[in-house]
Amino acid sequence: MTAPLTLPTVCPGGGPFTDLLLQPIRPDLWRVSEHFIYVLPPDVRGLFDRCTVHVPQGFETDLDSVPRWPLIYWLAKGRTVASAVIHDWLYHTARLAPTAPAVITRALVDRIFLLAMRDEGVPAWQRYPIYWAVRAGGGAAWRRARGAV
Repeated sequence: MTAPLTLPTVCPGGGPFTDLLLQPIRPDLWRVSEHFIYVLPPDVRGLFDRCTVHVPQGFETDLDSVPRWPLIYWLAKGRTVASAVIHDWLYHTARLAPTAPAVITRALVDRIFLLAMRDEGVPAWQRYPIYWAVRAGGGAAWRRARGAV
């Protein structure tokens, strides 16, 4: 039996991401093998009662769902991994952690994704088009996750 994960009450120093361990399930689906944490940047930290996004072990993600349009696919596919897991978790749950209240808006989730891509090292010339593509095309996925299709 594993001990319960204790989330920090004070934002930790060091890098913004813990190690991300993924287990392939299918070519287009992955399972988070260990708890994964992203420390929110100061840009948005003050908006919440916590300073991290916590993705639990066992969460399943497709990483980056990218339309197969040639230019978009070339620009976006595989550019984000850690950020994509954070974004998928937030889209699926609208929660910073499994026990956190669901109070995050889609616009804020997408902003956290943009900041996470920056923290992951995705260059601005790639992260902004990816961000705007998510803003333009992510509404259906957000509504589906909320049960409002």
